[in-house]
Amino acid sequence: MKNSRKIGNIFQTNDYSQFKTRADNRPVKQSNVQKLIKSFEVMGQKIPIKVDSDMYVLDGQHRLKACMHLKMPVTFIIDNDEMTTSEIAQLQATASKWNYADYAHSFATDDDLVDYRLYRTFCATYPEFPHSTAILMLANQRTAGGNAHDLFISGRFKVKSFNKAKDIAETLRKMSIYYRNYNRKGFVSSIIVMMNHKDYSQERLFRKLPKRCKEIHDFSKTEDYLDTLQDIYNWKETKKVYFH
Repeated sequence: MKNSRKIGNIFQTNDYSQFKTRADNRPVKQSNVQKLIKSFEVMGQKIPIKVDSDMYVLDGQHRLKACMHLKMPVTFIIDNDEMTTSEIAQLQATASKWNYADYAHSFATDDDLVDYRLYRTFCATYPEFPHSTAILMLANQRTAGGNAHDLFISGRFKVKSFNKAKDIAETLRKMSIYYRNYNRKGFVSSIIVMMNHKDYSQERLFRKLPKRCKEIHDFSKTEDYLDTLQDIYNWKETKKVYFH
């Protein structure tokens, strides 16, 4: 707290170098910083940032960046209680809600949570798939389950097979020439079901798609996608395969 003066229970300083960034905090978003800069130019910094006793920023990294840009003093308070990633997210929720990318970035800094590093790699490699479909492929499940959100934001998300997820994503990409909305959740779910069937043949499916792909529409249910793909898959085949 060098070069800082205490105002009641709040400290103030122009020495920005003493503030440290926690690796598990979410990335700074420049758009948020710009909004705060405009606000601070008119009203100043009304809400102090929160740091721990080692000067790691727990809440207010965007406010800190805005103060630095304006070369104005930073007001801050010290919280000596140790905080987990989830607690930091909860603390910051009132300012700007954490999204799934923020949680993944934060948990990926934990050496034991390799699943989140795999998730980030997958999302960077296949950016066309939103979170809701990415976790289906990584978990190799038709549905994520009602507690998928809570599991992900609490650090309990698990990848079943990264290689299988990549195979599914690559297959879906190949299907983009036959169905432009190949990244829709229902369609992704149907492909997961098919590719997990013991009698599934990718060669057989792609042999049929050029002739009957126009039958695939934007269905609202996975079952409708499965019915259509199953009809295409079994077209002119004596040995039928049923996926559901």
